[in-house]
Amino acid sequence: MAGDEVNVSSSWLRKADLRLLGSGQGSARLDDMLRGVMVLAQAVADGKLHVDVHRAALAEVETMWDAKLPAGQRLVFVTE
Repeated sequence: MAGDEVNVSSSWLRKADLRLLGSGQGSARLDDMLRGVMVLAQAVADGKLHVDVHRAALAEVETMWDAKLPAGQRLVFVTE
């Protein structure tokens, strides 16, 4: 779970087309959250949002689970 606070640069907020949406129970309708996930996934698929990932084989889950990755990089397990 995330903490109660976040520090965000005001210049970033002024530049961004940003909508804030809570994720606690009752703060958003499920269909709104699912629609947001679909928009985000489409932005990634269209190359509009870069996600820095490190791909690892699912068979390596035990050794890679606690791997130290560069800041901002996310671990993604793949079956191929």
